[in-house]
Amino acid sequence: MLIYVIYVTNITCKRKGSHFLWEIFPLSVAPVPGLWTSVGRGGEDLQPAAKALFEALVQAAAERKDWLDRVRIRFVGTSYAPDGTGVKTIEPIARLAGWDRVEERTDRVSV
Repeated sequence: MLIYVIYVTNITCKRKGSHFLWEIFPLSVAPVPGLWTSVGRGGEDLQPAAKALFEALVQAAAERKDWLDRVRIRFVGTSYAPDGTGVKTIEPIARLAGWDRVEERTDRVSV
């Protein structure tokens, strides 16, 4: 399995009128294509961070397409709701930001 590592040293949020602008400095991505997986809950409180992440990825992909052209991101176990009833909270944000290589599975992971 190939793994990407993202190092984010600073995330700032600036308000411009009724909008918030998220900036990530610097975003460095290890140039190894693969599948990124996040296991754990999503939710409304994580939406600003998810929005910042996906907007930064879209921008980075536009600047260095060869780095991110095969990257898919999977979010697993994002809801505390009973299996099959969870509402996706991360995938819609990714798609609104322009990142379409994302999959969210709301069902919790158990051993």
